[in-house]
Amino acid sequence: MAKTLNKNVYIWLNQQGIDNNLKSIRAAITKTANELNKLPIESEEWLKKSEKLAKLKSIYSAARKEIKSTVTELEAGADATRNTMMAMGGLASAIQGGAAVLRRFVSATQEYVDAYATLDDAMTNVSKYTGLTREEVKQLNEEFRKMDTRTPTEKLNALAADAGRLGITSKAAIKDFVE
Repeated sequence: MAKTLNKNVYIWLNQQGIDNNLKSIRAAITKTANELNKLPIESEEWLKKSEKLAKLKSIYSAARKEIKSTVTELEAGADATRNTMMAMGGLASAIQGGAAVLRRFVSATQEYVDAYATLDDAMTNVSKYTGLTREEVKQLNEEFRKMDTRTPTEKLNALAADAGRLGITSKAAIKDFVE
């Protein structure tokens, strides 16, 4: 009487399919945000892009909640299995160890996703305020990583965004400002 758990997500937005993984959804959010930043505020196209961005963020949030609920269900299943094994004797400690490993893996994965999202937001701000393309911002980040500093990349990106706010828009000038 084992319960089978299957979950699938299919995403369609404006009759375009988006791959059903967090990376693709996050990329669509970033692309839409960059397009939105280049449009005049309150224009018809700006309003459409704003709605699309809100829908994408909602989908991303729902997917993350689904991941968390799946983890909770997996943990509940692991707990039930552990209890059964303890009643039967024998392999309960092995199952418990496996569940602990699974929890650590899920936790580490979640931390990685959160860290990536934070860095991605910082890079989006750099692009927004400096007018650099996404690829140029990535190249700039590679140069930041080569710097001899203890300052996290997120803070270096915040400084680069500040440079853009001050009107500094060339990649070399931004790098000099951050240094």
